[in-house]
Amino acid sequence: MTTSSSSLVVVSNNTFQVKKEKKTSSSSTKRRTKRSAHRRSGEEEEEEEAIDYCANRSDFDAFERALSSLSSSSSSRNDANTTDNDNDYNEDIDSGKVKKRKNLKTAVSALCASLCLSTEVFLLSSGFAFPREASALLSNPNSGLPRTPTAALRRATPRVNAESSDIQYNLDDAAYQFRIPQRKPWNSMLNEIKKAKEIVKEKRGEIFQPIVKETQASAEVEIENLVIALDRLILACENQDVENFDKWIAKAIEANGNIMVNQVNDLPFLLPKRYQELPRMTGRAELKFTIKHGDGSSFGNLNGEPLKTVDLEITCDGFNAPITAGNFVDAVKRGEFDGSKLNLSETAVIFGNSDNSASTSIPLEVKASNEFEPRYRSPLDVASGIDALPSIPLSVNGSVSAMRSATDDGASSSSQFFLFNFDRRQAGLGGVAFEEGEFSTFGYVTKGLDYVRDLRKGDVIVKASVTAGEDRLVNPSVSRADRIDEIQAAELADKELLAEKGV
Repeated sequence: MTTSSSSLVVVSNNTFQVKKEKKTSSSSTKRRTKRSAHRRSGEEEEEEEAIDYCANRSDFDAFERALSSLSSSSSSRNDANTTDNDNDYNEDIDSGKVKKRKNLKTAVSALCASLCLSTEVFLLSSGFAFPREASALLSNPNSGLPRTPTAALRRATPRVNAESSDIQYNLDDAAYQFRIPQRKPWNSMLNEIKKAKEIVKEKRGEIFQPIVKETQASAEVEIENLVIALDRLILACENQDVENFDKWIAKAIEANGNIMVNQVNDLPFLLPKRYQELPRMTGRAELKFTIKHGDGSSFGNLNGEPLKTVDLEITCDGFNAPITAGNFVDAVKRGEFDGSKLNLSETAVIFGNSDNSASTSIPLEVKASNEFEPRYRSPLDVASGIDALPSIPLSVNGSVSAMRSATDDGASSSSQFFLFNFDRRQAGLGGVAFEEGEFSTFGYVTKGLDYVRDLRKGDVIVKASVTAGEDRLVNPSVSRADRIDEIQAAELADKELLAEKGV
């Protein structure tokens, strides 16, 4: 029987070469016929097509899974065949698979060499090598960047509860396997969903342990939503129902993500003492911006009626950018943006106070995804691979960031902000904006994103308001209107007191 194997080795110039081992042969391989060479089953062809698909997309994790699946299925088929003819046939198939693995490994190693990666390398069990994510950000197109605002916020949620983290891991793994093309690994996906349901059933008390009394009611609703979604996912796996699995895995991930947000009651780190008096967020807040065209035209028709205004809903993340998010929510609460006009650049919608003389600054605030707390007054060097991606990346369409100070590289504007119209076609090789890590990004447009590209210079913010999470704002500024109300209330209380005393 012929055996052939190859392994990837790292050479001094950080490229890869294939080291071939000595081939051995036996008389059985000489008896191969054209008939046996074409007796591969349809299942094998589908598995090998899946491997080709993953390799062509440079999806090494999916490639690893598909290759392992092919190896195990080949082994089980070989064990089932006991006749001499079948043994000859199995040897032919084994030889073909080994050759295919060798060719695919050679192709991937050549791809890595062509990228001229100058980074440390991981070797997988199957012999495939890939660069570290942060170090090869511009070399590897699959850099792990979240594709949507919802995914970015979910990844940025602090993990304070082991049970919910395990559930999230199971759901993410099932969702990842679901994306494998051709044949879905339904049994493996079913096992992950059952593991998640078992945790919910047996560890319900532990899941609720960090949740404070004020948010327990909403957490109860979310955990019931999670249980319903898990039951539907189990049914979808058993019936191999692609459409329903796709629908309910998203609902399960959303419900568990909301539970994890409720579990975080305060910042997991301490702010520097010099910034503790500034407005800050200890969680997330939901905002709504109502916008109209400056010339009075409509954004289109809705239910047969012209749409004169649109609403953009923004989620501000205080877990990873507490000072920048707190400053923004505080400005919304004071009415700083009401009636202000928008400005546009090629890639951003700019809003806020454009009078630099009246603008104050706050520290630049960026938290790397592999660090425990934000950095202040120091940008991340993501482009060169020195630093990891931020926990709240700029390179997501609809990200909201503070403008950089014109006079201080370590400061952000407290009154000027922008919505980023991110386009991967204009980004680096890793799909990451060249400015990644250089701005204080603190949130995303989560609803109404389709209208952002319809905005024009001179459009007006009719009203900006805080719809949820205002209780997470610490050290809010007192607006002039609030101050007047406080004075009037105090004067009224004094008059009532004097009246009671008969003065």
